[in-house]
Amino acid sequence: MPGWSDAEKEEARKAVIEKAGSDFKYAIKVALPFLEEPWQRPLSNRLKQLPGGLEETYSQAISQMAPNYRALLETSVTWALFANGPVTVTELMVRNLLPLRSPRSGILGSYPLFSILESQGNDKKNILSV
Repeated sequence: MPGWSDAEKEEARKAVIEKAGSDFKYAIKVALPFLEEPWQRPLSNRLKQLPGGLEETYSQAISQMAPNYRALLETSVTWALFANGPVTVTELMVRNLLPLRSPRSGILGSYPLFSILESQGNDKKNILSV
């Protein structure tokens, strides 16, 4: 990094290697962006704030998600793991985000997603059978 002393570069290198473990992507995806953010010396204080490996970074991101997005993520991952084939975004949205009720109630037609799907030649009965 420009403006760093040799001692600071070595200190940062050691900290990044320790946090990254065996995950080479950590340096590029987590450590470098973190170290490029503005900070005040001493570097040792900044390095103490360096996030753990990607697993910790993902855990932090997930824990900071709004509950409705976290629920969608959990459901989406479950579908992806247990599906017999590819799962489309449309299938996930229809099955998991909309308060599905009887297709006879007319409620489903009020959602923009259903209007789009219907305009593509789908009917409500087929949409619900996803």
